[in-house]
Amino acid sequence: MDELRRGATVQLPHGVLAMTAIGAAPTLTAAHTDEHRLAAGYSEVRRGQFLAGRWCLRRAAAEVLPAERALPPLLVDHRGAPMLPAGLTGSVSHKDSHAVGMVAPLAVDGWRVGIDLERAAPPRGDVASRILTDTELTALSGLAPFERGRAVTLRFSIKEAIYKALDPMVQRYIGFREVALQWQDQQVMVAPLHLDGTWFTVEVWWTEFDGFWLSTARARRG
Repeated sequence: MDELRRGATVQLPHGVLAMTAIGAAPTLTAAHTDEHRLAAGYSEVRRGQFLAGRWCLRRAAAEVLPAERALPPLLVDHRGAPMLPAGLTGSVSHKDSHAVGMVAPLAVDGWRVGIDLERAAPPRGDVASRILTDTELTALSGLAPFERGRAVTLRFSIKEAIYKALDPMVQRYIGFREVALQWQDQQVMVAPLHLDGTWFTVEVWWTEFDGFWLSTARARRG
């Protein structure tokens, strides 16, 4: 992941990733006029997060789109997710002073992507019972408190990425306990997922990077 530290994009299993510091000068100059207009209605903190996220999406999309194709303004849909042009799927996340964005081609097989960034540290409160299934809670019961807390935050991050990938297809809030993660060593599998009468296939990937959990997911019907 050294490329990210140098401001480059990185090809991950689920798409092209870009990262920036919130408030960095390039995030202000790269945004489309309509993006600035939308961000003007946000709080100062939210405005910085939004513009940094759009910079990441534009940076990543430039690696996916043909060079001659210009990007339109990347606004938000009625669910609050980034609106990307036809043929692309993408997701954005931010934590503390960092923002990340990931973009991938939207192929005929219908994969949608999601990304999440969280501190690789225990949560401020014990939220495990709200995030994890009973089986997941049992699997972590033997860990020391600090490692258990980190494990909870990682699972939170992975599930957030999954929900972002699923949202364009289900168009509703998905409870944390509706998705069950199965772990084998460092590999994560998602239990067969049946939502609103439809089966979904979900893949996940994660890494620890500069004190953060970086999680990505892709999902499709069937």
